[in-house]
Amino acid sequence: MVPPITTDVLRDYLNCNFKAHLRHSGQQGIRSDYEMMCAEAGQDLRQKAIRNIVAQYADRAVETNVVLAASALGRGATFILGAELCDERFQVHFDGLKKVDGCSDIGDFHYLPVLFCEGRQVRKAERSLLAALGWLLGRIQGKEPDRGIIYHGRECEATTVRFTSGLKAAETMIEAVGQVFRGEATPNLLLNDHCQVCEFRQQCHARAVEEDNLSLLRGLGAKEVKGYSRKGLFTLPQLAHTFRPRRKGKRSNRRHQHRYHALQALAIRDKRVYVLGTPEVPTVPVQIYLDMDVAGRAKTSQRGALKTGQCFDDAYTSSV
Repeated sequence: MVPPITTDVLRDYLNCNFKAHLRHSGQQGIRSDYEMMCAEAGQDLRQKAIRNIVAQYADRAVETNVVLAASALGRGATFILGAELCDERFQVHFDGLKKVDGCSDIGDFHYLPVLFCEGRQVRKAERSLLAALGWLLGRIQGKEPDRGIIYHGRECEATTVRFTSGLKAAETMIEAVGQVFRGEATPNLLLNDHCQVCEFRQQCHARAVEEDNLSLLRGLGAKEVKGYSRKGLFTLPQLAHTFRPRRKGKRSNRRHQHRYHALQALAIRDKRVYVLGTPEVPTVPVQIYLDMDVAGRAKTSQRGALKTGQCFDDAYTSSV
């Protein structure tokens, strides 16, 4: 039996496709302190956002802990806190739903998805998750929302996120997650910036080293990895063989050095440090400033005698 897709799985897939695969296979990692701190901050923000919303809509109907269905949405609550979508494919939690004007299958109104995020800024992952929630909500109310709302930051600021390109990308992403869960597709291991705070960082890095994964090279993203794969380059040794040093022309701009990923792979393969070209050591005058704090009242007068512009030796002699 295929397990249902949850909100955490969608969030994991947006951060790392391979992480969602590991989660689906039942593996568990070691959560970092940063990840636990973010979870605590998210819980605090959730409680603060709920208090603000309840205070804002005190004179209107606010429902909590609603099972997401057309009949429940048809009651027309102004705001819904904590909605659950449960069926054979999904078990998704909505932080909130806000009622707005616009005809749909449930009446002359429809709902917008609401998401709580502890981050100070709204990142791409949160925007994509909000769009996915909007697509799931549109299947129930018969109208896809054109925007959503994210409450984020210490001040619990509400930011409206518009789905300018529609929800087709969200539908494609959810279908890709379904293929992973059904075993129809297995994402490739690809190290990224999320690995620093991921609970699977150790085992993923060990596996990447074992298979000489190209994503071990810093600065090499998913787009570049796919480009090398189309050329038949899948491992670091294969990429290392493609490096060919070239002489720079007279008009080449030496200030902007080109990054050679093949040279990085060669250095990792040979366990050496390579220097490409002749290094230029800058020669600029060096100025040294010394700020000394001498304890004791007896030496206070001596330190007061130091004037701006005295040389380094005079300042050091006077303070000793």
